[in-house]
Amino acid sequence: MVTVHATLQEANGNIAETSGNVFELDEAQVTALLNSDIVTYPRDGGNGWRTSVKTRIIEKHFSLFDKNQPSWQIVFKVIE
Repeated sequence: MVTVHATLQEANGNIAETSGNVFELDEAQVTALLNSDIVTYPRDGGNGWRTSVKTRIIEKHFSLFDKNQPSWQIVFKVIE
């Protein structure tokens, strides 16, 4: 498993208030994510319901600092 620390950037360049998400992905999910042009990103719609937005990866950083738990820091930008 790889930890992905995700940040959501709005189309106007501002960081979304609820953008900090951490995902645990397996190798196949990481490969699919990094090979995708458009990623559907979950967004909390408030009052317990969820929605999603279409995004593109605009920044990514991979860390092997903790060799037992490698991680990605990825910034997703809203495109719609």
